[in-house]
Amino acid sequence: MKRYFCKTNAYNCVVFVDESGKGFMIYENLFDEELTIDVAKSSDYSNLDGCETAEECAYSIGTPQAMQEVFAFDPDEFEYIEEF
Repeated sequence: MKRYFCKTNAYNCVVFVDESGKGFMIYENLFDEELTIDVAKSSDYSNLDGCETAEECAYSIGTPQAMQEVFAFDPDEFEYIEEF
């Protein structure tokens, strides 16, 4: 899976993208501080270790809300994107 820091004019997020192009989004409100690329890089994602698909990421979180965060990833929907 690839991991991206993404920005829009409304929010920042981290997106895990699988080989099929599906993404699992982690919104900035789930971080303890303002989400920047440096914060994204230094954050702990160990609960997603071993996940190979966006759906597996959502299942590892285990909440109904997490299942709603799986989407068809389109990098053009973001104003800024950086893989890390």
